[in-house]
Amino acid sequence: AKLPLSKAWQRAAKSLPVRHEPFVKMFPEGLDAAPGALHTSPGFSGVLFEERGAACLIGPTRFSDGVPGTLAGEDRAYFSAEPSRRLFAMSGAGLIGASGICYVPAARTVIRETLDVWDTPLDAHPVFATPGLPPARPLPGISLSLATLGGETFYHFLIESLPKLALARAFLPHIDQLLVPRYIEESKTAWLRHLGFHQKIVWLQDLDHWHCEQLLFTNRLSRHFEPNAWTVRTLRTLAGVPEAPAAPGGSLWLDRSGVSNRATTWERDFAAGLPQLEPVDLGSLSPKEVLSHCTSARVMVGLHGAAFANMVFTPPGARIVELMPRPFHPFYSRLALACGHAHVAVRVADTSPGRADALATVRGLVSP
Repeated sequence: AKLPLSKAWQRAAKSLPVRHEPFVKMFPEGLDAAPGALHTSPGFSGVLFEERGAACLIGPTRFSDGVPGTLAGEDRAYFSAEPSRRLFAMSGAGLIGASGICYVPAARTVIRETLDVWDTPLDAHPVFATPGLPPARPLPGISLSLATLGGETFYHFLIESLPKLALARAFLPHIDQLLVPRYIEESKTAWLRHLGFHQKIVWLQDLDHWHCEQLLFTNRLSRHFEPNAWTVRTLRTLAGVPEAPAAPGGSLWLDRSGVSNRATTWERDFAAGLPQLEPVDLGSLSPKEVLSHCTSARVMVGLHGAAFANMVFTPPGARIVELMPRPFHPFYSRLALACGHAHVAVRVADTSPGRADALATVRGLVSP
């Protein structure tokens, strides 16, 4: 069969990956990069840590009007399992892009555990059809990749990137740099520093191409749209969140009216109708301030958005009320389930009567 021109070009180029395989197929028993070389540094490639994930139930989003939702076309109850958690070490690793695609340069083979797409087959990933990449830049020392698909955004950074630190904790004193997807760099740096990680940060961009002397990386720690209980426990431990709140908690309105690409024309008026809620823009606060607000909160209300990711720091049993002007993917209803919270979605029609009905519904949901 004839290859598409882009893939044919890539196969002809001598430096680009053309296939993908599981890590253990490439390094079945661990491998010294220079076996038998007594007077050189061989560099080990193999699995450093492995832990089986637990079974879990994925639940549907509950809407306040009782009508089932159509979020992402997949919002239903079903059984799943947390991914088995693996930490890999690789000597002489190639690394491509902001999502941290790792490959074996000599074999032109991508490590499958680092290859992820939202809704297309792995073989159709753009990395196998790129017309070219910049020459690989050397990255000396030991690097730890915190990259993940979507890791530029706060939700994926918090829920999927930061837990990688826990798997690599025993090796962190020896890490020279952390590899982190670019975007909201100030916020990401603040969270890493707050959690006690002060290594150099290398910001990853879409067209980056690195050759890492030694690289530590993990598989994806959450399945697609499936945040899990291990993630929640791990983040709470990393942040030093107590098991129970020290004092009765407050009720928060997750204010995003100051964010131009998220604000609606009616959010401030809607929030004004809920004076029992404390407006807080979590995205503008330091990690210490975020934890101060969240670790004792009993209610979170707001429009769909990444601020809800901070519910992982809220004590189990909190009420999470998510306003939905339109259908969204069920990130936060499923995160609430993993946290042990009670989540309800409220549809908000884009009319004054529709918003008044939604406001009355929310008042009933947050009343003591």
